[in-house]
Amino acid sequence: MLMKLIIVLCLSVIIVHSLPINKKGLLDIQIKDNVYPLPKSFSGVYEANKKLSQTLKLHNHNITGPESLAIFNGRIVASAMDGYIYEINDDLLKPILKIAEQSCHEIQPKENIRCSRPLGMKFDSKGVLYVVEPYLGVFAIENIFKDNPKVTLVFDIEETRSLGKVSTFLDDLTIDEGAGASGGHVLYVSDVSQKFYLHNFVWTIMTSDLGRVVSYDVNAKKVESVVQNLFFPNGMEITDDRTAILINEFGARQVIKHYIKGPKKGESKILLSGLPGEPDNIRRSDNKDKETYWLALLSARTEENPSTLDLFLRDRDFRRQLTQLLTIANRIFNFFGDFFDNKWFHDLAAYINNDIPIHHIWFDETLNYGMIVEIDGNGDIIRTLQAPDSSLTKLTEVREIRINSGKQSILYIGSFINDYLGKLVIEN
Repeated sequence: MLMKLIIVLCLSVIIVHSLPINKKGLLDIQIKDNVYPLPKSFSGVYEANKKLSQTLKLHNHNITGPESLAIFNGRIVASAMDGYIYEINDDLLKPILKIAEQSCHEIQPKENIRCSRPLGMKFDSKGVLYVVEPYLGVFAIENIFKDNPKVTLVFDIEETRSLGKVSTFLDDLTIDEGAGASGGHVLYVSDVSQKFYLHNFVWTIMTSDLGRVVSYDVNAKKVESVVQNLFFPNGMEITDDRTAILINEFGARQVIKHYIKGPKKGESKILLSGLPGEPDNIRRSDNKDKETYWLALLSARTEENPSTLDLFLRDRDFRRQLTQLLTIANRIFNFFGDFFDNKWFHDLAAYINNDIPIHHIWFDETLNYGMIVEIDGNGDIIRTLQAPDSSLTKLTEVREIRINSGKQSILYIGSFINDYLGKLVIEN
């Protein structure tokens, strides 16, 4: 398939450059500067260790992409690539429900259509599970551990249209309980893009597309823009005092603190920058004595060993040419597919549209270093757990359960692509 793609892409370049096309109008893609330096080496607070390499792999080959985890009364649920939400522990892997009938992974969507790929999840204090469906919105699931869970669409993604541009890719959320109208919840939701979808998320990185965080008052049914101009905002968490939200800025490899209440309301500051990898979800630890958070990194690297994609991101002209080439090729193949009613052309267009050529660049052999990071409320790094042997990488979330009077912790570690759930026991 890859060789056929290269041949047809070369032909597409010849065809496109021979046609009187206004490429700027055709593509409407603005390439932004994207230079966020990596640490020089694994030293100092990032001193190399092998603590994460001891992670056990639960349900190996039986669950794919347990992106986000949520815990209520000791019971764990995970959102998976097949569209299902699973109850999961050492011995149990039980599919509970799928919000939309078809999974997005199965149908390889070309545009924003109704399919299920649950991402960020949080329980409220009453055990209602809130789930982000990137193509649909936010759903509330009541009685999820009973025979007939009740699923309700709380925040329709179409409601973001009132902000000027409708979202195309929601990612994660956090809940401010009782802060809304009549004592209802206010949801804060990361809105990655208003141009690119989950299935072509790499374009968001390649073009340095900017996203935002929106709030939704559940009872008032009111959506507002809270923070704008964020480079791939994804993981979200609310501080213990509920005055601020913490936002993982995946594309910039940093954590933002944005104040939602108090005298600093509306202000933002960088809490932590210069991370050695893209932080996905941020989650409150189980430390009751001190406010700390776990970050899961896509894959760690340094200036001494950057990934292929890091090198590409530093070349703005190359990114422009690559995005133009693949976008034009996608449109040409879809045109040929429609004109000749030919499935092969449509499959080739979907192959491009779903980021697969760039995935070959992104997920190369240099993205094989696992790392999770614990930080305090000031953004200071408490510890890192690392897997330099590539035994555990491409991580999205860490959930902690303290045991033995807090002397030890069980860490459950999710991934958007791995076919297992990680479990690690650590000493505190």
